[in-house]
Amino acid sequence: MALDGTLRDMSLSDLFQVFRMGPKTGILLLTSDEQRGIIYVAAGQLIDAAIMANEDRSILASHDEAVIRMLLWDDARFTFRPTQSVLDRT
Repeated sequence: MALDGTLRDMSLSDLFQVFRMGPKTGILLLTSDEQRGIIYVAAGQLIDAAIMANEDRSILASHDEAVIRMLLWDDARFTFRPTQSVLDRT
């Protein structure tokens, strides 16, 4: 199930609930004006996350810190793509 929208339509915490209830496995991509976020989800559980600068793709935050920062975003587009490849992440 691919899922697209904006955080104005569905908050990040609501998306986490959808993933848990599924349980879903895949990659959630978030894009704001200046930053991009990526969250890896395996069987409904968050397993990793990172925020990158759009301009140079440098890592601005990772793991729990990245999730906390993204929870504060209120204006970003998101796309969830199911993929079993996240199960290979350590």
